[in-house]
Amino acid sequence: LPRQAKKSLPSFEKVLALVMDGEQAPQRGFWDALENMCVYHTRVDPNPKKVIEYGTMRSRSYNGVEPYAKSAKTPSLVARARKALGE
Repeated sequence: LPRQAKKSLPSFEKVLALVMDGEQAPQRGFWDALENMCVYHTRVDPNPKKVIEYGTMRSRSYNGVEPYAKSAKTPSLVARARKALGE
């Protein structure tokens, strides 16, 4: 996972940039990229603040657009990150 995640990181960041710049509406790839960023910052480059940031972005980005599936993974990673930060 760490080697593959490091190779994939630029792709995840590009997907996020497209949506953040307003060039594309959130879609499956966006939600997947946010979840993968949470996993990356949990397992590869631990950063609880980033996990919370990306997890929050994921849940807020639905904005009435029903995602293909709401993952239980992201909320649990965010909960672990909050616990690590003492929140």
